[in-house]
Amino acid sequence: MNTTEKPTAALIVTGTGYAIAISPDAIQIKQELIEAAALITAVESPEDVQKAQAEMSRLAGVRIAVEKVRLELKRPILDAGAELDGSAKNYIGELETHEKRLSKLVGDFEAERIRKVRVDEAERQRLENERIRKEREAVDQRIEAERLAEDAKQAAFAATTKKEQKAAEALVQKAAVAVEAVKVTEAQASKAGASALELALGMVKAPAPTKGVSLQLDYEITDIHELSKFQNGALVTVTEKRKELLAMVKLVGIQGKIPGITIKEVTSVRS
Repeated sequence: MNTTEKPTAALIVTGTGYAIAISPDAIQIKQELIEAAALITAVESPEDVQKAQAEMSRLAGVRIAVEKVRLELKRPILDAGAELDGSAKNYIGELETHEKRLSKLVGDFEAERIRKVRVDEAERQRLENERIRKEREAVDQRIEAERLAEDAKQAAFAATTKKEQKAAEALVQKAAVAVEAVKVTEAQASKAGASALELALGMVKAPAPTKGVSLQLDYEITDIHELSKFQNGALVTVTEKRKELLAMVKLVGIQGKIPGITIKEVTSVRS
């Protein structure tokens, strides 16, 4: 068998399906119930209450009977659905395991590639900034060296005593040191620039982004209470526990107080 062939018939449905229909008798019963209920437009006396409750009982009786039949008819469908889900789950279980494993390997590779790119880019930027800084420093040093050389020249020209000649010679030596400092700084700038260029070329030759893989921002909640204070709670949803809250309402009664809610009475009518 060709392993690349798609298993188009991996799941097979056998037997016949369900044809859903409402019987004419049921439609007639429904129509009669609706017409009878529609005649009651107001409840203004105990007699009206009895009539309304009688119609409610008839409506509820048919509704409950239909619901019972619906559940009985739906049971085989639910069982078939559960069997279908189980068969499909069993079939694709190992496939998903290997798919997720390979996905993680590819994702880890891409994450490491991106990490290296970011590290190299940060280092390239640092070296580029270093080059610029050293070039500016070299310019300042060159200006100072030229100033010292001019001062030494002027001092030597004007020197008439041994002391003045000695001072001029000291200026010459100082100027020479300044020139050497310029050379060192320029060499450092050149080295930083070369290293930055080498990194840039290496980044160009690096593996291209993996097709179909991207890094996306996500989050992990570490403290939901702290998060609820941020942005006035706009980033969280607070939902009450109705069962527990209703029990507390019944405990404190209509005159009771529970922070954040208003206790009230509502009418409940049984069919």
